Amino acid sequence: MLRLLTFLLILISLPGQAKKFIEPTLEQELPDKPEFKGLPFAFHTEMLQTTVGAAGVLKHAWQPQATLFSGGFYSQNDSWAIYGGAYNYQPLSASQWLISADIMRAHYTQGFYRFVNDVDEPTFNLPERQLLSARQGFSRITLDYVLPIGAGKKGAIATLRQPSSPKDLKDIEEWLPDESGFTTLTFMPFRRYLKYDEQLATDAQITEISAGIELELNYDNRNSTTMPSQGFQVQTRYIRDFGDSRRAGYTQVEAEYSQFLSLGSNKIFQQQTIAFNMLLADTPSWNSRRNGEYQRPPNFDGVTLGGWDSLRGYDTNRFYGRSAVSYGLEYRAIPGWHPLPELPIIENYRFPWWQWVAFVDAGQISDQFNLSDLHEDMKFSFGGGIRMNIEGIITRIDYAKSSEGTQLRVIINQPF
Repeated sequence: MLRLLTFLLILISLPGQAKKFIEPTLEQELPDKPEFKGLPFAFHTEMLQTTVGAAGVLKHAWQPQATLFSGGFYSQNDSWAIYGGAYNYQPLSASQWLISADIMRAHYTQGFYRFVNDVDEPTFNLPERQLLSARQGFSRITLDYVLPIGAGKKGAIATLRQPSSPKDLKDIEEWLPDESGFTTLTFMPFRRYLKYDEQLATDAQITEISAGIELELNYDNRNSTTMPSQGFQVQTRYIRDFGDSRRAGYTQVEAEYSQFLSLGSNKIFQQQTIAFNMLLADTPSWNSRRNGEYQRPPNFDGVTLGGWDSLRGYDTNRFYGRSAVSYGLEYRAIPGWHPLPELPIIENYRFPWWQWVAFVDAGQISDQFNLSDLHEDMKFSFGGGIRMNIEGIITRIDYAKSSEGTQLRVIINQPF
């Protein structure tokens, strides 16, 4: 049930985006029937006021690796959010495929948004947040095809299996896709929108929509997806919004690289790791026009920096433009001292490890794809956090500081 609370925190505090909700299957788990957990809840915040809701998860939902999840809430000021998803289903005997789908809808009568009036010019420093009423949501289908090479010869379900302890991690001895790691092709049709309520919006476009398909090639040669100490991951993405009679659409490309270096263990820490990430993104269609409009994504969805995984000391999507470069460096340590499973509230949950983290982020946005420009006057943030493996879900608490203030976020998954 702690995982449900974690997801609800995401719905409440981070309405701008959503992450994939994926639950790894432990190697020793061989479930033979579905397992349901539900949780009603109530809370009070300044923005939402008194709020009630419920959430539920069905593990091993007719397939051992599959999960169904649903949650939502309604507040005193008439804000609401609902979310539902089906994850990691394997069609028939297609052992190399996994299919997931999820949908979210929300209406926040009081929410902070960066409302951009002039969509014809790049906005690197978005305006101050405004208290607006808006509806937002997304829907997507994710089709993962794991190539039958390297570790992928074991099938797609093998990508979900995770060791439960640093002691169970194996050394990475091979570095080529046909010998080691998982190579995955992902096809993801999507639709995302943000609609400002008319009575509070200005003269700009009231509804912003992004809809199209995302293609990704991912080579993952880490010794774990949740607590890697060795290996690397390379991801390339092509995102295309084809537009329609009212939207010009856009094209976006990204390349991302992550590297992990083990620092070994000692009397205090079971595992110490240096983790490095680099992201390079561009919008090739930025200066092209269609029906008189620039082919640029809405500011909530295109090339942005700031938020969960980049420049974490800034607001979500704080910087927006054509291209971006982002760097992340983390020191991660799993202590041998582990008192959390003994706490009364969570003693009945599987809680194999927790992790201490110190990190620094750097990045920049530019109106043209130029590596020199992208490395001038870079923005920085730094901070620390705690990561916890709760029943197979990585819960992340990050506290970060930048020149514009501090940010505290509670989310799921490692940033990279």
